[in-house]
Amino acid sequence: MKKFCPKCGAEGKPMHKGFCIDCYLADHPDIVEIQDMEIEECPNCLRAHLGKNWTSSELEPFIASKVKTKLSEPTITASIVGETEKGPVMLIKVAGRLGENEAELSKEIQITLRKRQCDVCSKKQSTYHNAKMQLRGPEEAVTDAFRAVRNENRSTSRKERMAEVFRFEEVKDGVDVYLGSAQAAKNAAAKLVNKGAKVKTTYKLVGLDRKTGKRRYEITYSVRMQ
Repeated sequence: MKKFCPKCGAEGKPMHKGFCIDCYLADHPDIVEIQDMEIEECPNCLRAHLGKNWTSSELEPFIASKVKTKLSEPTITASIVGETEKGPVMLIKVAGRLGENEAELSKEIQITLRKRQCDVCSKKQSTYHNAKMQLRGPEEAVTDAFRAVRNENRSTSRKERMAEVFRFEEVKDGVDVYLGSAQAAKNAAAKLVNKGAKVKTTYKLVGLDRKTGKRRYEITYSVRMQ
């Protein structure tokens, strides 16, 4: 006698705990657990706050990592299948094993994007900076130096956003460049020294770092181009 599912009456289907695999999965939605999510997105740089970091990484792998499942040997994928005024609609697919049988489930969730400035963009729009470079000298030499600083920091800031040039100001005899990273400014100053510039470094105590409790200094590199 063929086994049949007491719920749907189907015969010949893979069975699990007395029910066909489809009915068992339908009656046990907790086998795959993932809920609608709210994620912060910076309106300026469009980076998302995923976990502890603001990142431009793709959303799908992060969402897939948040899925909990009771299937063994699971393969989990997430893909955007739609868009609402709140944000993207994502389809979650989970394939694995339930007992001796292969099983696959899918579920759609709504991602709500909440706008909030990331830490770096917030600092860039304030007067915050960790280092200042005062580029002085002949106009053409200052222009070349400014380009060199921007090129150096574009490369570095791909890995560390605080290395970005936060802002710059044209002054009477040159350009003042404000940076989020003291190390990035130091590296840029070293590049200019190699180009024949003379550099003087000064430090100004501006307070304590809230996270570390250590003193925080703003560093100024006075760069005289030849």
